[in-house]
Amino acid sequence: MNAQSNPHRYLVSLLVAAGWHSLTRRSTAVELGPDLTLTYTVAWGFGMSQRFTVGQRWRPWSSVTSGWIEILQKPYNSGAAVYASEDGKTCYIGTSYNLIVIDASQKSF
Repeated sequence: MNAQSNPHRYLVSLLVAAGWHSLTRRSTAVELGPDLTLTYTVAWGFGMSQRFTVGQRWRPWSSVTSGWIEILQKPYNSGAAVYASEDGKTCYIGTSYNLIVIDASQKSF
């Protein structure tokens, strides 16, 4: 092998990793308020996991996340229901076996 093939190998590896990432994840976002967004992400591969992210629109660096939560049983039924309090300061997210409470005023779980 010559030294010229190594950059191509790295490029191919990077493209394969990016393709795998885009093919094995789906997400959707819901606006919780005028400046607050909840993103629900599902990832699958050897198992299935879900993640919730709360952040300000156009500021992804200031978001907080629940971390990856494994969906334990097959069939992997994923999904979430979001309920907000009347004052809009508290949001409740229900999954098949979790209840997550978001304090929108503090932008925290």
